[in-house]
Amino acid sequence: MLTNVSDETDLTVYVKLERDLSPELRKDNWHWEFKKLAVQLVQEAIDATCQGLNGKLTACKEAPLFKVRICFDEMGDKPRATHACCAVNPRAIRDALGWSGEHVEVCVFAAGTGIWAAKNHSGSENYRFRHSILRAPRGSDLYWTFRMELLVSSKMQRPVSWKASTTATQTTACFDRFEAAVAMVRRCWNISSSNGASHDKFQQRADAICKRNNALRECFELAESSEELIMQSLFSAVESDSACTLALENPRMAALIVAQCQKLAKTTLVGQVARGMSGYNVRREVLQPVAEKFRSLSGLSDTSGEEACRLLVESFRKEEILGSEE
Repeated sequence: MLTNVSDETDLTVYVKLERDLSPELRKDNWHWEFKKLAVQLVQEAIDATCQGLNGKLTACKEAPLFKVRICFDEMGDKPRATHACCAVNPRAIRDALGWSGEHVEVCVFAAGTGIWAAKNHSGSENYRFRHSILRAPRGSDLYWTFRMELLVSSKMQRPVSWKASTTATQTTACFDRFEAAVAMVRRCWNISSSNGASHDKFQQRADAICKRNNALRECFELAESSEELIMQSLFSAVESDSACTLALENPRMAALIVAQCQKLAKTTLVGQVARGMSGYNVRREVLQPVAEKFRSLSGLSDTSGEEACRLLVESFRKEEILGSEE
């Protein structure tokens, strides 16, 4: 499939990789085999969409550089192909395609759920897929952006209903302590999640979580039944569970977890979560539904690869050529 949806490239070639490299190949031959396969698939994509384009790229002598982005998708369960894709010089693929070396620049990308995931080397393309952690620099940052915005909203737009016996000074101080405790957890989060973090860093995060739990418990003691506090309790349970914290490294999983916590807060009684949820419950009530939604969003159910490709091509054509009117 050919398209262009980026200001940084003139042409994007999207290739869905159907198979991995043969396991019988020697490791030092992987990149040669992948280069041959890449050339074949790119040429097929161009011939199927715009046959004259290959000749134009071969004879290209215009300035500035014509930038081509080649994206290989569904590589999550193809470790040999992924390894070879990273090893092959993009210029070698360009030269093998016969494109102008002086006027055409090629960038190569490998995509697919679970690529290089530390604990799950097979992505959603594998029939055994459960949920894979695709680490991204701003995965947990996205979660914390939502988290803090909702916390501020709980204070400003949808304030918690406090018991009649409490004073304004008590309620303000109580929620301020909780807000400060959550902010401290956030500050400790990325430090303790980084590679090579010391034991002291992990301890700082554990101490911050403990203070946040105590502050949340105090809020529950002074407040009436509140959807806002239920939601804060769910977020706190997520941040305290090891499986959930790993899932937060994936931006899509992080967004789905926030949405699931908001949904649960509307339907859950205060008594069920007022003292926090156990690890088993938070995984069952939050992580499991999120993982199922994640899998459904990572592919088209009951749709063949051919049909999915056709739908993608048509959607890009509508957007790029006709313009979307919906």
